[in-house]
Amino acid sequence: MSDVKFKHNMQQIAYLPPPTQRTIARFINLSGWVKCSCQMLEVYHMLSSEEQSVFSFIQANGSFINELSDVVDCVEGIESICKRQGFWRESVLECQLQIRKSLMTGNRRMIQLGCDILNFLKIEATLLKSDDDVQNNSSDIMESVFGTFKARKSPNKLHGFTSFILFIPAHTQLLNSKKDAELYRFKERLERVRLKDIDDWAAENLSSNRVVKRMKTMKKAG
Repeated sequence: MSDVKFKHNMQQIAYLPPPTQRTIARFINLSGWVKCSCQMLEVYHMLSSEEQSVFSFIQANGSFINELSDVVDCVEGIESICKRQGFWRESVLECQLQIRKSLMTGNRRMIQLGCDILNFLKIEATLLKSDDDVQNNSSDIMESVFGTFKARKSPNKLHGFTSFILFIPAHTQLLNSKKDAELYRFKERLERVRLKDIDDWAAENLSSNRVVKRMKTMKKAG
């Protein structure tokens, strides 16, 4: 699909390929490519002869695309269960049931994948301390904090990491109870911190800021 996007860029059929995906995370992008390929299969008969010629590889691999679609749907279902419920005895049973209904009714490759996932779930379940032990296996909280930090930091990459990174622990929203407020005392700590303290921390823990270094160098001119 990426070859088609590259070869036929700025041509009449350039509207059909999907948006550019991150090349550093191809497996994460797999579901997007599979869904796009399934959509192309459904509308293939409606394309012009030229478009059908360019995307003929999709029709030729139709059965494999449908197989991948079933696999992706099952994996996303498992992820959704564990994300909402956490990893515990009940969620493991629900995941096992979904695998038996989908992957274990497919072809040999799908059955082998289903067996591998079932075995993985079985091994991980033995690590639970009790039937009521629930483990959080979602990184949404961490990603949302770093996402907020990335949205607020300078878009200039030359700045690198600045003392603004101290924003992250202050944004974790740990103050959910009076006990937490007494433990962390964010307000008191912020009031006692001076700009010099932040500068000292940055000098000790962060690399030099190239933008600031450039500004100081340019000021010496003239």
